[in-house]
Amino acid sequence: NGISICGTRGWISIDGDTESEKVMAREVQRLEVSIQSAISENLEPIVFMHYPPLYGASCNYDMLDILYKYKIKRCLYGHIHGYSQRNAITGVRDGVKYDMISSDFLQFAPFKVL
Repeated sequence: NGISICGTRGWISIDGDTESEKVMAREVQRLEVSIQSAISENLEPIVFMHYPPLYGASCNYDMLDILYKYKIKRCLYGHIHGYSQRNAITGVRDGVKYDMISSDFLQFAPFKVL
């Protein structure tokens, strides 16, 4: 259908934690490489991540920079469960449509991506 599933696990950066910063850099690189691969094949990238790039008032700017750089239109993520789902970001923000697809949020029902 002219699309490519791209993505990475993502990460939550903790200031001052050099190990966390290494993991973040690796995850950002993985995201960018997967998107570049799709684009090189003339496919539209749809991004899947485990950790959300946005949550409540928090932003993972490293991941968001990649989404914006490549003008990604869809980003689906999980990780958020139970009561924490009240702070999840869904819908369109800055041109990207975000869908939280945690299994319990979806009540374990399939989610149609396209």
